[in-house]
Amino acid sequence: MPTPRGRSYSSTSTRGSASPGGITDLRKANENAISDLLHRLVPSATFPSIDCGHGKKKPKLCMGRTADSRENMGRWYTYCTACRRREWVSNQLHFPSLLESNEELNLLLSIRESLKPRRRRVDVSPSPALMPSHIKFIIWMENFAWATLVNVPRPSGGAFCLNDYKVILGEHEIERGNRVELYHSGSRTWAVLEWDRFVYPGTAEQLFFRIQGVTCMPDFSTLSLSD
Repeated sequence: MPTPRGRSYSSTSTRGSASPGGITDLRKANENAISDLLHRLVPSATFPSIDCGHGKKKPKLCMGRTADSRENMGRWYTYCTACRRREWVSNQLHFPSLLESNEELNLLLSIRESLKPRRRRVDVSPSPALMPSHIKFIIWMENFAWATLVNVPRPSGGAFCLNDYKVILGEHEIERGNRVELYHSGSRTWAVLEWDRFVYPGTAEQLFFRIQGVTCMPDFSTLSLSD
């Protein structure tokens, strides 16, 4: 998982993520990584103090944790608990441009989505025994070529790194020297996935990858719509 550059989670650090505490730790680490990255991307500045009668408040940076606040990610604000009022003290950023220009932020936000608690259904609870034992890696290796299908064992700890499957991938001529991109269906974007950074697939039955530089994938639309 990309945190500030150079820091990553190894496969051994994520194998315990199936427990509630493990998932909580992953969420916290990912939120810290988003905060660190935004503080590096968004310049700090001196803002005019807003006094509502309850004392001056120190500006905070919006992390965009909810759908309503996503468009204000990277924007500075103050909040008064007594007034229950938020005041924006910096201009709104163009969020789509921010995503397009920074693949690390894009990947971190996708990880945030994958780690969100899922609402439990009262009528049917998915059992691990009923989940498919394998995940389909659908990989495009060349332009204008059909995808390669690789079946890999579903990780018992909930998260995996590409390193965990280097032997299987190597059998299909996909080596560590290859730069691999992962497709994020929520944002409909591709982002580079380092070999030692974790992916939390949840209940997904298939994931889409491509070798960096591949852009012409004749069967991508059909396969992705069926996901």
